[in-house]
Amino acid sequence: PDGVFKAQIPVGSQPTGVSVDASGKVWAVNLGDESIERIDPLTNTVDLRKTIKGASHYGYSDMTGMVSRTVTTRTGTWTVVHDGRAVGAKWASVSWHAATPDGTSVSVAVRSSDDRRGWSDWEAVASGARLNSTPNGRYLQVRVTLQASASGSSPVLYDLTVVPADTTPPQVVSVVPAPGTIGVLPTTSVSASFSEAMDPASISASTFVLVDQRGVAVPATVQYDANRYVAALQPAVPLAYSTAYTARISQGATDLAGNQLATAAVWGFTTAPAPDTVPPTVVATVPANGAVSAPADKPITITFSEPLDPRTVTDAAISLVNWSGGAVVAYDQASKTVTLTPGAKLWYNTTYTVIVRPVLKDLAGNVMAAPYTWSFTTAPAVDTVPPEVTSTTPAKDARDVPADAAIAATFSEPVKADTLTTSTFTLQDASGGPVAGSVTYDDKKRTATLKPGGKLSAGAVYTATLTAGVTDEAGNALASYSWSFTVAKETPSVLVGDLNGDGRVGISDATIALRIAVGLRVPTSSELAAGDLNGDGRISIAEVTRVLRIALGL
Repeated sequence: PDGVFKAQIPVGSQPTGVSVDASGKVWAVNLGDESIERIDPLTNTVDLRKTIKGASHYGYSDMTGMVSRTVTTRTGTWTVVHDGRAVGAKWASVSWHAATPDGTSVSVAVRSSDDRRGWSDWEAVASGARLNSTPNGRYLQVRVTLQASASGSSPVLYDLTVVPADTTPPQVVSVVPAPGTIGVLPTTSVSASFSEAMDPASISASTFVLVDQRGVAVPATVQYDANRYVAALQPAVPLAYSTAYTARISQGATDLAGNQLATAAVWGFTTAPAPDTVPPTVVATVPANGAVSAPADKPITITFSEPLDPRTVTDAAISLVNWSGGAVVAYDQASKTVTLTPGAKLWYNTTYTVIVRPVLKDLAGNVMAAPYTWSFTTAPAVDTVPPEVTSTTPAKDARDVPADAAIAATFSEPVKADTLTTSTFTLQDASGGPVAGSVTYDDKKRTATLKPGGKLSAGAVYTATLTAGVTDEAGNALASYSWSFTVAKETPSVLVGDLNGDGRVGISDATIALRIAVGLRVPTSSELAAGDLNGDGRISIAEVTRVLRIALGL
């Protein structure tokens, strides 16, 4: 009846006759074999198969039987079965349109089943009315009875609609106040809008509640607007200020079909603070009251106890006494700070007074109770001269510098000790490799000293550098300064009297010294270094004698 394909059932070869018996079962005979078969539509299976001898059976007509040709009835019925496609399907109503002339009628009854075998009792229904006694079931059978009049008029059924029951749970689609709202007026009504019409009886003070931050329920009345699907909760008294509240609509709230909310609706909001009656005050100023050495080129700031009405923050509200250079007033709501920016740099070493007049208001309209006045003194003129390097140790391009020498630089003025570090005072070898060391500063002598971590390499060239990271107390940076020097070459150690360099003093060394002393041999530098015992640059007979005595152990 629902037009849906159920099954394909083989019944033989070339069926030629198909008919339905009084029990609703289907019979088929076949041209191509000797069988006749019966199909049970409840199970979609062949429940009877007979063999009739002889082939080429052919059905020439539908099943035959007794037919009354002369009697008609004024009552007719039409039935249809609807498939809900699920066991226990819910059915809501049946509606139809029909023409019923005088003396005629159309009546409808329904019954249900989950298996099309066991059916419930018939329930007579009115068009569009909700089913009452018919239980849930996958199948709903509708029986339409049409009654003609005695005069021969007949009713006409135009259409019939089976309406499944509403199983969709309602939802809360919007709420007032919105979740998380801050600053809600204490007199606000709390409301919720639903996705569909609700059962008014299920919307009450037991299903729609409001509690404060301690969990205490707020006494209130609850009403439901069926036209707008809106439930409203009105507290009996205004809510408390600055308090968090939680609204809850439980699953006890149902739609007209009895479906509960899918989930309970819960949301919160916070009421506004109590009205402000406290006037604003000044809580901080920069420069501070009585400050000395205040910067002459910085803005003046005034911080208040609460946000101000920006419309009251004007040039006339705040003024700088003893100053004719003009000033611009600006206000930052987030920091509650007014900034007074002079039109030019203030005079050095001068006392100024700031006056805040009682015309400033907070956002609630409270005006300052009294003027606020304070004074400060600007700093003396600023040092803008950068320090210079006046001398170094070793001197620039110095040679024969001891390998263990410290490197030092003296400045034209005191510098900040914390700007002298191993990053701003460096030493590098000829290849640019850094030399590890430590840096100290003598404030009295204005001298910075870099002490290498070990001896420098003999004969090597080193470069010391002071970077612009070095500043004086006023912050003026040193112009980067570098100088180089050369470490003294290392003098090799010499064994006195060892002219032949074999590591000992023997007769052969005395012989070499004698030949040199009498002019028979020109000494090499190493021979002269070993034999010139008195350092006069030559080897004499007296020194030959000393070498011989050393050789003989005398």
